[in-house]
Amino acid sequence: MKTFNRKIAARIFYTLAALDGVLLVLQHLIPGTWQILPWWIVNAPGFPVAFFLSSVIPISRFSITCLMIGAGLFSALVWSGLFGYVFRSKPVA
Repeated sequence: MKTFNRKIAARIFYTLAALDGVLLVLQHLIPGTWQILPWWIVNAPGFPVAFFLSSVIPISRFSITCLMIGAGLFSALVWSGLFGYVFRSKPVA
């Protein structure tokens, strides 16, 4: 039985979290440019959660920023879990 590859999952999580942070800062500094496309692709799994929570909590600049960060971290968690499961390590005999 193959085991979950924690090393790949951790690398993917930290890489995507860092990439999401860089893209989020770039989007705030230079709005309306090319970096919105990779940001949407990376954060696709977290958008349903963010849209649900945006209807529950009161809307403010701080809450929207927190939702964007939370969606990024949730998406990084989903992607890392997916990659850790797909690229499982072989069992040691």
